[in-house]
Amino acid sequence: MTKQRKTAKANVSKAGSHAVDTRGETVTVGWMLTMLATTAADLLALVAFVIMPRLAAHAEEPELTLALPRLLLFIAALAGLVCICLTPVVYRFRQTPPPQAITIFGLVVSAAPVIALFWLSVG
Repeated sequence: MTKQRKTAKANVSKAGSHAVDTRGETVTVGWMLTMLATTAADLLALVAFVIMPRLAAHAEEPELTLALPRLLLFIAALAGLVCICLTPVVYRFRQTPPPQAITIFGLVVSAAPVIALFWLSVG
């Protein structure tokens, strides 16, 4: 009977330490997914800013075709803000911090659409 209790207690303590690792991994996966979504929306917005003005010349409603690049930039800004907010959370919950190059890349990619939207609204 005592051996079963010791085994059960050992399993509980292992499960508790595993739960801490799972939190860090979960936050890291979410952070990386928002970074990927921001990068994809940034690139699509850049392509749309180049292609859509040429397509708008032949469109029936050019205002709608010109709205797509700004919509993609807005989506990238929202995902970028989430990524920026998740960065300190990742550092808090991970046992080892993420590589510095990935963190810098994520912050630059996440801040770029926010700055671009501000620049477009002012200019």
